[in-house]
Amino acid sequence: MSYAKPWLRSEKEVTRGVKKVLRNAHIWHFKHFSSMGSAKGVPDIIGIRQVSVRDLVEAGIDKVGIFVGIELKREGLSKLKGNPDQERFLANVRDNHGIGFVTDNEQDVIDKLGLFKRLFPLLASGKKKDEKIYSG
Repeated sequence: MSYAKPWLRSEKEVTRGVKKVLRNAHIWHFKHFSSMGSAKGVPDIIGIRQVSVRDLVEAGIDKVGIFVGIELKREGLSKLKGNPDQERFLANVRDNHGIGFVTDNEQDVIDKLGLFKRLFPLLASGKKKDEKIYSG
């Protein structure tokens, strides 16, 4: 049997406090709300903390991850843009040194994420600058 302990804060209260800390530290973040179809295990708060290369080296960190946000659209749209909320979200990602963009094809993803060498190591040395590699 589980009894509520009134001296302990609820998850909502903890969330409010954590968001305040992140806001005060100028860390761009958002609260993720799970719904049917969401990936399992996604954390409650997702954010990007800017750090300098010098800070990483001093901390002994030699690899980092970069936040990536990709908004997908149907192929062939005359204007490849997200709605205002999507564009604002992607702008926040870019403003915080993440990678955020709208695309309707796989080649954009390869190009914008610099994946050519990783995906096609044998071809990497011979690719012409504007040569398309992937057509899905």
